[in-house]
Amino acid sequence: MKAVQLTRRFRLDLRIPAGEIDIALLDEWLEGALELTVPPCPEPTIELRDDDYAVVYQLLWRKLALVRMLLQFAMIPAFVPGSVVKLDRSAESSSSFTALITLPYVHNFSPVYKFAIDHALKIGFWMLVNPRAPATEDQLFTRFEKDVIPPLLKARCGGRSTLPILEEALSQDIPFQHLGLGTYQLGWGRHGRLLDRSITQSDSVLGARLSHSKYSTVALLEMAGLPVPKSFLATDKKTALMAAQKLGWPVVVKPNDGEGGVGVTIGVSNAERLLHAFDVALEGARAGHVLIEQQVKGICHRLFVQGARLLFATKRLPIAVQGDGEHTVEWLIHQQNAREQKRAPWLRSKSLPLDDLAGTVLDQAGYRRDSVPAAGSWVALRDIESTRWGGRGEDMTDSVHPENLQIALQCAELFRLDVAGVDIISNDISVPWNLNGARINEVNSGPLLGVFPVTKKYMPLFLRNLLSGDGRIPVEVFVGGEQALERARARQSEWVAKGVDSFLCSHNLTLAPAGGKILAPVNGLAHRTTALLLNPRLECLILVVQTDEIIEEGLPVDSLDHVTLVDGPLIKRRGSGVLGPDEENEVMQILKKSMRGLAAAARD
Repeated sequence: MKAVQLTRRFRLDLRIPAGEIDIALLDEWLEGALELTVPPCPEPTIELRDDDYAVVYQLLWRKLALVRMLLQFAMIPAFVPGSVVKLDRSAESSSSFTALITLPYVHNFSPVYKFAIDHALKIGFWMLVNPRAPATEDQLFTRFEKDVIPPLLKARCGGRSTLPILEEALSQDIPFQHLGLGTYQLGWGRHGRLLDRSITQSDSVLGARLSHSKYSTVALLEMAGLPVPKSFLATDKKTALMAAQKLGWPVVVKPNDGEGGVGVTIGVSNAERLLHAFDVALEGARAGHVLIEQQVKGICHRLFVQGARLLFATKRLPIAVQGDGEHTVEWLIHQQNAREQKRAPWLRSKSLPLDDLAGTVLDQAGYRRDSVPAAGSWVALRDIESTRWGGRGEDMTDSVHPENLQIALQCAELFRLDVAGVDIISNDISVPWNLNGARINEVNSGPLLGVFPVTKKYMPLFLRNLLSGDGRIPVEVFVGGEQALERARARQSEWVAKGVDSFLCSHNLTLAPAGGKILAPVNGLAHRTTALLLNPRLECLILVVQTDEIIEEGLPVDSLDHVTLVDGPLIKRRGSGVLGPDEENEVMQILKKSMRGLAAAARD
């Protein structure tokens, strides 16, 4: 089945610029400057009365793609294309049009939609009257960074794993809805599971809190008899120096509550370097505590544990430049950075550094700036991978020794984490920790997933471990008046007789499996359905469509298993009276588009 999302309608008022509309110029801007791939424009389902209508339809299709790009920048999982469902020319001006569009809709983000639509229209029309050149491209980038990106950043909820996981869920036909603060429910009713990035509802809040303190993590692991490096906590330089001297050089200095390698300095081998490293760590320490840690030989390996099993393991390698066998390290870095500088600022990868620290790392590896590395070889420019500098990963899933996996599983169990990223410093992860001096460095709740290519291939397995199938339940619809409600009640009783907790709702009624009414403060099919989808008792849903609500707000679910048409007129949600033939047909078209697989509407 083709991936679908819930949609909502939005009205647009457009005034088309005078003169010929250059669609090719707009495409050049979108694809060349914004790196936005616009999907092929579908055949219109509406009447395009003349050439002007056809051009406006093409414009709207591209603006829909731009809106989705802006929504995703705010971490709103709007993945599928929108559509144009109505287009009319204004009676007052031949250059003015009114359009009705649909967009994939995610709850609790309503203000962002208006912002994205408004700015997509303004930017799109600006592109139509400005040829693409270095000067105008700079104007566009400045406009984005000043007026567009800051509000979208402020609206962001979730983390870097959120969109990749939800996009994979969509590809597997798993429904999801936003509950707030970047937390989503995947699946419906009894099959629903809560997720925030890679954090699941089975993760212990207390365990996650403990893992946010590196010192508390190490202390607990040591109490549990697991291998950890020796460490001390310091709030001033004198204590830090005493700790380093007691541990013996070299040491690692890092914020106690930092994330992503921010403020971490490794290989600190004397007092002068330690004092500087302490200042760096203190800047990233939210609570003012700095960890002085014994340095363990080896490379950080992250074991991603889910449900008491290994999902995957990666070797976390530092940011590096790849050799081509012809050019120097300095030339390769310059060329890579030059390519990135041509991109929009918010799309650029981190610049490859060639500073004093990079020089030290190069020297330790036997390279110089003028060295010509072999084709395909990687030349590190930092000594560790970190969020600040970036890095890359190497898949080591098949190389993890059972003894190393065992201590990682113990960590997740100790912290009561269903999902954990356990970092082990080891020279060789295929060798047992007790034979090569490997140590557990950190235990992370909500580890990064799906951002780097090496981890993307494990997302389907992550979701299979999280959910039962696609997380769906049967959804049946009865359409009509009082007879439709009676028929729906009878169908609910059939499900309940089979031992299935089936709930029923219409725009003004919700019934529990036993037949009792469930009170709700607000009427509406969408509101009542959403409430039921969040109910962990729900195993089957019976909907009764009796009004035109779904024309304006769309269906409250993304697909239906069966639709039964029952005699009886549909009524207007607002005002009074029954729907006309055209409105009833529109309701039926919406229902028809949402049928799953080979299911078909049947008249009762």
